[in-house]
Amino acid sequence: GALHETERLAVAVQAQYEDRPAQRVTLTLPAFRTARQVLFLVTGEGKAGIVRAVLEGPTGQFPAQEIQPTAGRLVWLLDAAAAGQLVGPLQPATTD
Repeated sequence: GALHETERLAVAVQAQYEDRPAQRVTLTLPAFRTARQVLFLVTGEGKAGIVRAVLEGPTGQFPAQEIQPTAGRLVWLLDAAAAGQLVGPLQPATTD
């Protein structure tokens, strides 16, 4: 599957969404690793637990933990509700 792809930047995926198949193209880890910038935008209290698990939990549990550009920048934009369960230090967004 897409998570184990090591060469192609995108792959076709078929998944189930609410009892209906959905076909899509998804980016692979090589695409994210070669990106100049990767941005996660997360909002809402309902995402706070998963944000904490991804950012402060053990590695290897979520695909998002594998995304790290080798020569680019990784940015997480969180509203206060999504960041509500984080215990580590937060860095405000910059405009550079």
